[in-house]
Amino acid sequence: MRIVCLHANLNNREIVENALQTVPLERIHKVDEALLSKIQDNEDEEMIKEYVEKQLDELMQYQPDAILVTCTNYIVFIEKIQRIFPIPILQIDEILFEQLPQTTSVTVLFTNEKTISGTTARLSRSCPWLQEINIVFIDEVFEWYLRGDLEAHHQQIIATLKKLATTEMMIVPQLSMGEVIQLYNEKYQQQIFSSSEALKKHFSVFHERS
Repeated sequence: MRIVCLHANLNNREIVENALQTVPLERIHKVDEALLSKIQDNEDEEMIKEYVEKQLDELMQYQPDAILVTCTNYIVFIEKIQRIFPIPILQIDEILFEQLPQTTSVTVLFTNEKTISGTTARLSRSCPWLQEINIVFIDEVFEWYLRGDLEAHHQQIIATLKKLATTEMMIVPQLSMGEVIQLYNEKYQQQIFSSSEALKKHFSVFHERS
């Protein structure tokens, strides 16, 4: 099986490789940092949507069995495209949502403010049993991630998590936090659900078949 992975940041490529390193899949990575610049420059949404659709069409030329989209900014605009694609477009956050246990309330951690609305809407559709969705937003650290300052990024997220006194299920849809959530879970013996761990489980079937 061949998948093309579409990222908006080089760090996401490494997270996916670490998650799928033992899975016998052919992986082709495309890193497109231009999308974030277009969003930050407040370009016309219709033009951004056309740009995203063009990127997907170009990835089809690799003849993949599926396209994995790891950027939640990309996912927001993909949902606006009125078109049926010939192959599955796997959205990183929905892979996570499909694996969540049923509960009435959840806390969702974000560092990218622009994706909160779209992600929570998809969460509500995927998990209709949820009665309450609580948002925790950590400001500034997403910019650190984009700049490659992962140490400061990780430290601030861990500090925030340690301050949160919640017994609710907690999830982290953004792949950018996958590495630090894994470190936090291992160090403090917690079970915060993350997209990177969900990705491993989603593709583990191919490992089992090998």
